[in-house]
Amino acid sequence: MALLLHSLGPDISVGLWYYSASSINSTPFKVSVNKTYNIKDKNGSIIAQIPGGTSTKIKYADNENLEIYDSISSTVVVNSNVNFDASDGNNTDLVFDVNRSDYVASDWHGVIDKYRGKIKLNYYRGPDIYNGNTGSTTTQIWVINTLPLEHYVCGDGELSGTGPLDITTEHCDNNCDAFAMDFKLLEYCQQVCGLAPVKVTSNCDGKKDLEKDYCLKDLAVTKKDSNLCDGILDANIRLTCQNRILEDALENQPKSNTLDF
Repeated sequence: MALLLHSLGPDISVGLWYYSASSINSTPFKVSVNKTYNIKDKNGSIIAQIPGGTSTKIKYADNENLEIYDSISSTVVVNSNVNFDASDGNNTDLVFDVNRSDYVASDWHGVIDKYRGKIKLNYYRGPDIYNGNTGSTTTQIWVINTLPLEHYVCGDGELSGTGPLDITTEHCDNNCDAFAMDFKLLEYCQQVCGLAPVKVTSNCDGKKDLEKDYCLKDLAVTKKDSNLCDGILDANIRLTCQNRILEDALENQPKSNTLDF
């Protein structure tokens, strides 16, 4: 996954959740924004500029295409990708209300309605790698959030786990050098930042605490099975595990099937 560097650390793209083709039509994706925003196609061409506070809805049309409506006249977007960003070019203070709590009681994120940065919807058709069902073909429309790492850590709070320390953007940017004198803290930082190499393993029997969490992460990544991440106790490592599997699933698909981060 490409990283774009700026003063708030690298931009990261995180898959928030996905719809099936039928579920997004029964409960369409709905978003409103705190200021004027662009709706763009896959190539970055502006389809419309929408005043802040005006809701936009998206559902699945057909043939890998998405349909935009509500804020504009019904418009079908080809190439299976719809992007939202700030019309003034400043995405750092752009806040999306995705109305998730309207119809979801809970999920692994909890019910989070508001996200900073940019939002993208992308059609995916291919093996169900995210759920570990590589033998089956699935259709998924992913909601993807792109924002600076510093905003992700501080704004969403999902990297506040149960490990031995809190990891900051600066730690990750500096390869965790601040913990070079303490092997356990260095290892933990590298695991959270995604800097640690994946170790091939067949099981995690006999391991406990963080050692078991690291092992389960490696096992999940090796088997491409995000369900194994659920057994990880540390929230930081669990999130790293889930995101790594999603990234690998997207990057290893043929170009026409990727979520195009």
